[in-house]
Amino acid sequence: MGVPLVTLVTLAGERSSSRGGASILTSLGRPDWIARSPEDYIAIAQRLAADG
Repeated sequence: MGVPLVTLVTLAGERSSSRGGASILTSLGRPDWIARSPEDYIAIAQRLAADG
């Protein structure tokens, strides 16, 4: 209903799910969607929301 949803950005970390997400995004050619910190995650999400 018009609410932005960030689903493809991942926060790189120690857990297998975050490593898997980073691997998938790299394979898709989107390493720029991999956040290295919570602040980076927010910045990426804001950039993507402003782009759409």
